[in-house]
Amino acid sequence: MEHGWTLPPDPSRRRAESLRPPAGARTVRHVGKTLERKRLRTPVGARTGRGARAAVLVSGAALAVQVSVTDYGAGQDGAGVLWFAIGCVLLWMVASRRSRAARGFVVVTSLVGAALHALYALEDGRHAFVAAAYVLQAVPLMSRQVREHVRAQRP
Repeated sequence: MEHGWTLPPDPSRRRAESLRPPAGARTVRHVGKTLERKRLRTPVGARTGRGARAAVLVSGAALAVQVSVTDYGAGQDGAGVLWFAIGCVLLWMVASRRSRAARGFVVVTSLVGAALHALYALEDGRHAFVAAAYVLQAVPLMSRQVREHVRAQRP
């Protein structure tokens, strides 16, 4: 039945068409697909494993130096052994258990020790060496590789 009449355009359809982006424009979906293609396919832990472990080993060597040159007082050699054991356990937790708390504890106590020994370095040069050992203990744990290592999920 042709009567020649046409219905007016549906206003909701016109509105939906006007909201479409122009041809060739980047949409959220396009940006998401692009980011998905650019994302690395290897897990974060696989990328950071060796660099983080090397940094923890450097920190452990600095711990050994720091404990060996720190004067714990007359007859207090056991205190040095105790702090070395505690430090080794904390570094093990950073390396293998990806513990953020252990990393934070070692960094904070190392920086506090460096600051305290730096104050005494004016009187005795040996304290400057101990302060440097404390700093060398903290700095590798503040590296990007170790931060990513402890941020990654455990396997």
